Amino acid sequence: MSADFDFLQTSGAHRAPLQQGSSAARGHAIIEIMKEREQGPGPHSLRALVLLLVLAAGAVKLNGQGGEAFKEFQSAKYHFTVQYPASWFPLAGTTDILDITNFERTPRVPGIALRVGGAEITVTQAPSDVHTAEQWVLRDLPDASWVSKDFAAEQVDLPVSDPAAGGCQRIKRVTWRDELAPEAYLVETNYYCSTGAQLYKIALSNWDGDRDQSKLRLIATEVAQSLRSQ
Repeated sequence: MSADFDFLQTSGAHRAPLQQGSSAARGHAIIEIMKEREQGPGPHSLRALVLLLVLAAGAVKLNGQGGEAFKEFQSAKYHFTVQYPASWFPLAGTTDILDITNFERTPRVPGIALRVGGAEITVTQAPSDVHTAEQWVLRDLPDASWVSKDFAAEQVDLPVSDPAAGGCQRIKRVTWRDELAPEAYLVETNYYCSTGAQLYKIALSNWDGDRDQSKLRLIATEVAQSLRSQ
């Protein structure tokens, strides 16, 4: 295993794209981690592997606020387009959702790994039984976020001064920490975008303590602002 991967073993854990932040998936991952620790130190007992699905495609180059080239992703199924950094890596396999990371996958890593310094951004449409951003927020947040300062969620409505046709009319940003194992946290930053006719989520996941946290959130904000419902 390459030295630039620092991971907790979560074999058997799986996060489906439309169930990001699911308590059941996180609980299963933590159980697997604790089982490994109880069995004693193994070759990977001090490392962490977070399984994440990564799917996307791209086309047109644009420029973000930082001057970085962007590509366009189009979802035929959910009828939206969105821009994402050209330097990020989609995993081919579907045209339905955007799911990218800021590092390239390697075939020898089992599953999909979020390495140290790594980040993932997904763009998905709301499930059919979710009609408001508030409903989606309640579904995504881990129960602990309401009672523990270690996980506490922060919510803010971002200003949309000049909404574009088909773009986000309202953006609610919600952030919280998601515990994978003792002293191992992911920071989740979700942008709930209402275009009026549709509801979408732009979700950023990265390791707690990432020095590029502010930059990653700026990129995720740009992705959210670029969304257009067709």
